[in-house]
Amino acid sequence: MKKYYKALIKSFFIFMPIFLFTMIFSSSLFGNIVIDGNISDDEWNDAQKFEFSSKDIKLSVVALVKWDEKFFYFACKIADTNVQGKYKEGIQNVWEDDDVEYYLETDNKKHNGRSVNSYQLLFDAAGAYNDTVGDGNTYDFKWDSHVEYMVGLDQGSTINNGNDNDTGWLLESRLPWKDINVDGNKVKGKTMGWNILVATQPEAVQINSSPKVIGWTNNHDCSNWGEITFDKGYVSVESKGKLYDTWGTIKLCGKLK
Repeated sequence: MKKYYKALIKSFFIFMPIFLFTMIFSSSLFGNIVIDGNISDDEWNDAQKFEFSSKDIKLSVVALVKWDEKFFYFACKIADTNVQGKYKEGIQNVWEDDDVEYYLETDNKKHNGRSVNSYQLLFDAAGAYNDTVGDGNTYDFKWDSHVEYMVGLDQGSTINNGNDNDTGWLLESRLPWKDINVDGNKVKGKTMGWNILVATQPEAVQINSSPKVIGWTNNHDCSNWGEITFDKGYVSVESKGKLYDTWGTIKLCGKLK
């Protein structure tokens, strides 16, 4: 059974009527990008950008990728007029909520089905997550990642309120390369299989960055995924603690080592 652990992070909390404000005291623990829910700052300059949208409803996605020798960084801003999410923490069936998922096939073999070198990370708008690894055919929940992440609501958005008009939500995350058996010192120039999926409820609409992936019908088939090449988006500036005004908490998930 998967286990969930919260990170021990030095912080303080001030509850306000709309937002939760948290000051994060940064150190080398966080690497070069502070996972604080702020993806509009200079840290994400020069990131690889992936943009896609839905023709069925008002749903659009801007995803950002950066990396260094230790971590794969993924951020995403989802424009959604009705943000929904019931799972607030831990490992959950996040696909039942508004969620964003990313998929990596580290050897880019275009395997039919889920390669043993393929990984999936899933996050919902309320704060929960999940992760899977391929078994050569389909996906398996036995993998426990150490992904660190934060989700947040855009200013003016609410969650689980269908009577208002939201602007959307966001995710900021980082995953250790060692979790997916990748040597971070050899990432530069490497190409991997790659897909991003965003789902929204209650409309039950799913959109993918890879044109060959149709909703959830073939999302676990590596041969349909696109590609990402790590020739840009390298993190080189150490950032300091910042004040952010987004909703969510920092979480360290998986088995602590």
